[in-house]
Amino acid sequence: PSHLPLSAFPVSFQRDAAAYLKWAAGADPFASDAPLLPLKPSTLRLRSNQLRIAASMLAQQRGGPDAVRDLATLVEPDHVKVILTALLETTRDRRPTSFIRGLGMVLRAVAQHWVKSTSADIDELTRIQRKLGSDRTGLTDKNRALVRQFDDQRLLGQLLALPDALRKR
Repeated sequence: PSHLPLSAFPVSFQRDAAAYLKWAAGADPFASDAPLLPLKPSTLRLRSNQLRIAASMLAQQRGGPDAVRDLATLVEPDHVKVILTALLETTRDRRPTSFIRGLGMVLRAVAQHWVKSTSADIDELTRIQRKLGSDRTGLTDKNRALVRQFDDQRLLGQLLALPDALRKR
């Protein structure tokens, strides 16, 4: 699905998202509620896109961008269910992807650390996040096949000799 630009949303949402991202970047490391670890620029870009996509999905389901007033609106448990359900419907087999699981985690983190949602809402968002499962750990099948090639001692020897060969060249 196509996602709306940030400028399509009310100014109140744009300002709240910008303030959250500034806070998450650790703009004021001495603030009483400063994040323990500021986010890297690449993570901030990802967060910005995740929030924009979540807001777009909610807007599509709730009648337009004006329905998304601020981050508190975005992270209401009923709205998070709407967002994640809509995203699940875009997948091939309605199974959570890494992106959907990551978005569930981000929405819960925003609710907890920025919006300061109630403990009941945080508990519900945690329950929703758990329903999405977790990402597989370890190597992917593709990477496992690549590494398996080095079970061959001849190939492993060539790999280990490569730096010397390149220096000689």
